[in-house]
Amino acid sequence: MHKKIIALIVSATALTSAHAATELYGSIELGMTRSYSHNPAEGNMLFNQIGESSSGLPIYQTQRAGTQALSIDDYGSYIGLRGSESLGENVQLIYNLRWAFNAADGGENGEGFEKEIAMIGLETSLGTFALGQMDNPFYEVIKADSVSDEFYALGLSASAAAAGDILLGDAGSINTFDAEMWEYLGNSVIYTSPSIAGFIFTAGVVATSDNERYSNNRDIDLYTVSLAYEHDSGFYSRIGYLSADIAEDAKRAFSYGAQIGFRTDDWGITGNYAYAQNKSAESFGIGNAHSEFFWDEVNDQELDRNNYKHTAKGWDIGAYWSFGADHDTTLRATYGQATSKRRHSGLTDENYIARNQEDNHLKTLSVGVEQALSERTALWLEYQHSMIKQKFSTSGMEFSYVDQSLSSKKFKDNQLSIGIRHDF
Repeated sequence: MHKKIIALIVSATALTSAHAATELYGSIELGMTRSYSHNPAEGNMLFNQIGESSSGLPIYQTQRAGTQALSIDDYGSYIGLRGSESLGENVQLIYNLRWAFNAADGGENGEGFEKEIAMIGLETSLGTFALGQMDNPFYEVIKADSVSDEFYALGLSASAAAAGDILLGDAGSINTFDAEMWEYLGNSVIYTSPSIAGFIFTAGVVATSDNERYSNNRDIDLYTVSLAYEHDSGFYSRIGYLSADIAEDAKRAFSYGAQIGFRTDDWGITGNYAYAQNKSAESFGIGNAHSEFFWDEVNDQELDRNNYKHTAKGWDIGAYWSFGADHDTTLRATYGQATSKRRHSGLTDENYIARNQEDNHLKTLSVGVEQALSERTALWLEYQHSMIKQKFSTSGMEFSYVDQSLSSKKFKDNQLSIGIRHDF
């Protein structure tokens, strides 16, 4: 696979001279990050039995220990081909192929190449029609071009985390600080309208047999629509909606979001928001070890498993200031909060109503400075502090895990990163 991709890139270099519309492009982004985390998903959570209840159930108490790490990592390196060909009558064929790669991996061949974008389309006076794997229009609404999106290593977005907490299932949860929404959509067709008085409309659908991400109950696994407005002054706004069929036992999960901002060469401010909801199987959005332990206890009660509701919402606000002769130094900061709630209710064997709830509250702050060394090369220094407050409550039933039912937990994550980026 690696040899084929390398051969393709070498061939593309030759094509670039023969076809001016074909471009070889890429970026290398490497950095070093120091982190200190109380994240219970990292294997630093212990469950110790400290006694038994009056009914003989074991009573557990949690014990956590922070973990420290220093790592040299890749933060978004990629290489790609893109181009176009005129087909006449104001119609152009466009294409884009891009692979991410881990430039920091220590193996002989690294982690290889992973497809990010592979699309082909037609650009006409009526708009652009594209097929393949490409940028998620909903991600463009809730994070892309915001200040949090401009961070290299850090810059966790609370709004993108809220949407991801619902739609990613076990792959992400805000209580693991790793829940941001899909950046790309595969097996998709996307239409983008031409700009009309500054307004651009986008609509996309996904249809696939991938049963790991989607439940495949319907012909259309996912659809999304969005509307964007841009003004010459630097003001812009975006709104969007996404619905996905991700669970066999529930209605479609959905999320809606918005972004508003004002950007100039000297300074800018952006704000973004997302809300998401899912009524699905209990496995979605569990995330860390606390959640897993708690909901295993719920499932052991053999209650009705269809009455679940999982909601999340988040917002971010960010600002930047660029200064220097060529605006070559940029300071940026972003702050956000997100809340995720999972609720379940059902009847016990004695016909009592049992209610169980988990609440996660995320707060995240990121600050950074970027120093441009040239038009294509820059250094960065970034810091991020994130905190999750997690709380559980039950009624109508007795759990063995009383420790987390009676109190809330806080988990903190601190990271400092320095790195370099070069585009080509």
